[in-house]
Amino acid sequence: MRAVLGRVPIELGIVAAERAFRMALGREVRFVTANRREAADRILQATWEVYSKYIQDYEWSNGRHPSRTREERERLIHAVTAFFLGVAVLESLYEMDVLARWLVGELGFEELSA
Repeated sequence: MRAVLGRVPIELGIVAAERAFRMALGREVRFVTANRREAADRILQATWEVYSKYIQDYEWSNGRHPSRTREERERLIHAVTAFFLGVAVLESLYEMDVLARWLVGELGFEELSA
């Protein structure tokens, strides 16, 4: 990993996403041991699982629900954290994939800038 001012190495983001999804889903997830493409697939699947299981049906317009227990609120916080971290890591992985494909000639400049 190479440190660049103002940026976090993608490997650190993948480790953080793995930890966040482990806490949100309450089960073991593995992103670090996979190659980049497989990690992106796993993160996408976990992001969708967290969204559909915890975030999608929450009534955001009401703000908060007094009937929710502390454990339910903590689970929701973990789910939202994992969701946004997953989206951020996927965005970085996607940008890296597009750039790599352009560098090896699979994408034209027009496709890259679209």
